[in-house]
Amino acid sequence: MQTKIYVIGLWLLLLLAIPALAQKSTGNKQFDQLRSRFEKGELFQSQLNHQFIDSYTNDTTLTLGEILIDKTRYRLSTSTGVVLVDGKTSHVYNPEKNQVIISSYNPEEDEYAPSRFLFGSLSEYVIRNGPMRNKNSTVVMTSNDPFALFTKVEIELNEQAIPVRITAIDQSDNVIVSRFSFGKFTTPTPQSFLLSYPKSAEIIDLRN
Repeated sequence: MQTKIYVIGLWLLLLLAIPALAQKSTGNKQFDQLRSRFEKGELFQSQLNHQFIDSYTNDTTLTLGEILIDKTRYRLSTSTGVVLVDGKTSHVYNPEKNQVIISSYNPEEDEYAPSRFLFGSLSEYVIRNGPMRNKNSTVVMTSNDPFALFTKVEIELNEQAIPVRITAIDQSDNVIVSRFSFGKFTTPTPQSFLLSYPKSAEIIDLRN
């Protein structure tokens, strides 16, 4: 379970890094467009293929699902459940147990909170334009800070400024690769970040 939390935590940090990283100018047209979309409040929606490759064992953990993300919220849907965070509250639905766990979301108490990456060590990264891949542009982040979560992050964008892949290497040389399929930006609706579950589901509210 801890391994899965670690994998998902790293992956969410990478995804939520996109709008913050874009605040640093790179002279990359696609990256500037990406920043603008998040600043306007648009929603990124995509099918996800996420891989975590352990540097010691070479074992690969694969997660497939759908991600919806804007500047402050995200929803991750996989075959094993749904995670919904609205910036203040976290909802986790486990269909196998027919259970919903609700808790207050406090980034200061969350080991995997996006803010620990976005606002903690972001200034320690050097950001530059990377190589073109066909017609896709890349932005590369590197850091020599021993406390930075990642030593290298590469974000690949297509001509429409849609993320197609994020690759990262952490301090233990583990490789994290998130590939996005059928990605698009849309306008959020009231239903975008709603969590649906059966009326029979057990509700566990940890906010009190």
